Amino acid sequence: MRVLVTGGTGHVGAHIVAALLDSGHAVRVLARNPERVGAALGPLGRTADDVETVGGDVLDGRDALAAALDGVDALLHGANVYSLNQADAERMREVNVDGTCSVLQLAAECGLAPIVHVSSYVALMPCEAPMTSATPTGDPEGPYLESKAEAERIALGLAEHGAEVVVTNPGFVLGPHDPYLGESTGILHSLLTDPVSSDVPGTFPVVDVRDVAVAHARIFDLERPAPRYLLAGRPIAYAELRDLAREVTGRRLPLVPTPTPLVRLVGRVADVAQRRGIDPGFSSMNVYSLEHGVPVDDGADQEALGLRWRPMAETIGDTITWLYRAGHLSDRQAGKLAAA
Repeated sequence: MRVLVTGGTGHVGAHIVAALLDSGHAVRVLARNPERVGAALGPLGRTADDVETVGGDVLDGRDALAAALDGVDALLHGANVYSLNQADAERMREVNVDGTCSVLQLAAECGLAPIVHVSSYVALMPCEAPMTSATPTGDPEGPYLESKAEAERIALGLAEHGAEVVVTNPGFVLGPHDPYLGESTGILHSLLTDPVSSDVPGTFPVVDVRDVAVAHARIFDLERPAPRYLLAGRPIAYAELRDLAREVTGRRLPLVPTPTPLVRLVGRVADVAQRRGIDPGFSSMNVYSLEHGVPVDDGADQEALGLRWRPMAETIGDTITWLYRAGHLSDRQAGKLAAA
């Protein structure tokens, strides 16, 4: 199968491209900066020569998108602005909502199958426990969360009109080889580099980027994939993330207990700072997603795709090891992993 991938130079997208190639699919990557394709795939054992690269953007006009889709059988739409910075609200709406609408609509008109839209677990918030693949799209708060829910509704709307759309909802994705040190990896990085971190209340589901990539590749191998796959992983609290990081690094990593009302206040203050061009690396969207975290049940999705999520300690350890080898952590910050 020949698959067009948008967002193929990002953390999740690059891993999916590599997994699709490993499964024997031909891949065409739509990239705003074609030079980034090789840089993103290199650490995964692939090169730019392994894929066909088309320069462009999901915000390009209809003719440019039609050219990118010409000759492919299926679509993996992963292009996305993942930011918890309020200042990026307009850009998130443009790419995550308008761009999704354009590329999915055209893919449906071209009869591509499947059309896989990479959403997020946050698009299902708020919801009753447990969160499953049957949980309806929610109505979350905050520019990023809102954009993911709205994009998901667009995808599901096309499915209701006969398009062979599959929506996936990954959890909080961690793992090695993050080309841009994104929001998720950045949280773990901050835990290791800040002198003291706050013990923020709430939970979030963590899943390994390598498992997410294999899950997406297997969707393209199914004759009749399901309409939705929850790829959430296992929910943990921030203190447990710290404990796992402690275990693999041998460091103390102190946390300061922070009451929920104070966390909410800090989130609102951070929102104001972000709108004024100062990013403290935290916003009310962090608070919202943590407060609305619920138990998840994606066992049926793992079974359908023939997967079992790898142990979280392995994910945390491999991510920290990569952060160190990529020069993002000092010997002291990486702890005993620096000698691994």
